[in-house]
Amino acid sequence: MDVIKADLHMHTRASDGTLTPEEVVDNIKQGDIKLFSVTDHDTIGSITKLKELAALEGIKFIPGVEISSIYKGELLHILAYNFDVNDEKLLKLIKNNEYLLQKKDDDSIKMLIKHGFELDYDEYLSYEHEPARGGWKTLNFLIDKGVCSGVEEYFGKVFTEERMLIFPKFPEPKVVIDTIKSARGIPVLAHPRYSKSQFDLYEMLDMFRNWDIEGVECYHPHHDNEITKRCVEYCENHGLLITGGSDYHGGLLSTRSLGKPEFYTYINLLDK
Repeated sequence: MDVIKADLHMHTRASDGTLTPEEVVDNIKQGDIKLFSVTDHDTIGSITKLKELAALEGIKFIPGVEISSIYKGELLHILAYNFDVNDEKLLKLIKNNEYLLQKKDDDSIKMLIKHGFELDYDEYLSYEHEPARGGWKTLNFLIDKGVCSGVEEYFGKVFTEERMLIFPKFPEPKVVIDTIKSARGIPVLAHPRYSKSQFDLYEMLDMFRNWDIEGVECYHPHHDNEITKRCVEYCENHGLLITGGSDYHGGLLSTRSLGKPEFYTYINLLDK
């Protein structure tokens, strides 16, 4: 069977991307991508429309979502593919994560005010986020108030432990993986080398294999050639799926492009 060009990690306006489902599919066509998945953060809000549009264009689409988890204080993302979109247990987990993210954003503004930032909480509550900008309400509010210039500065200078701003208590990875599997989905570890981690690469891969992960996102913009090679070899040695994606957010992150890094695989990679 011939391999085809695939991109299994991207985001729409349903989470923090700038593109509509229509714009995503148009970009997919222009990029000659034959297999794709949109993996919005802790929401499946774009899946129904994307499935409809992909079918009209004759492009293979896999339902996906990127689920937040926490282990020993570290934020870890798990990609879920080809799951039952009506599974109550999975929907409950995603919905709770979505609630935790919103609460974290609201609490972050309160904490910044306590730390001396000249911000008005009522103004924040009435602030209307424009999805076409990408990102999220708190980020764009702080950009408009001149507190930060974008995503990197938000996490580098604003959202810091010194200000007691930490990620919510998302479920642990094993819980997320088991919930995805109970929904007949395929759990994949997202970008194991995204940023600084308390775990080295093989330690993280071993942890997730012991938690019954089924694949690893080996190809990702934050992975250099050496990291990609090591991830691919690990998957080959342990019988795990090899996936890849651009983590494309439209105009939010200018350094990322759809279909980059290039990833080629079989059309039925994530079929159950």
